[in-house]
Amino acid sequence: MSPTIDLCYSSTNNTSYPIDTNDKEAMKRFRNDNPHLIGRFIPAGTPFVMRGAKDDNARSWRESRPDLVCAFNRV
Repeated sequence: MSPTIDLCYSSTNNTSYPIDTNDKEAMKRFRNDNPHLIGRFIPAGTPFVMRGAKDDNARSWRESRPDLVCAFNRV
């Protein structure tokens, strides 16, 4: 079964990460899924990936959903 992911967009500057940044594992997964994000916030209009709760331990979404990689890269 493919993992559930959401393609999200930051609506304002200085949007903090939508995860608990004190959770090292969650932060590692979020960074692996979103290597284009640099710094401690998400600039307005920037796309990012959020995995579904059941997919936290799944392999990279890029490996399991190659059909979405091209669309995400275009955005």
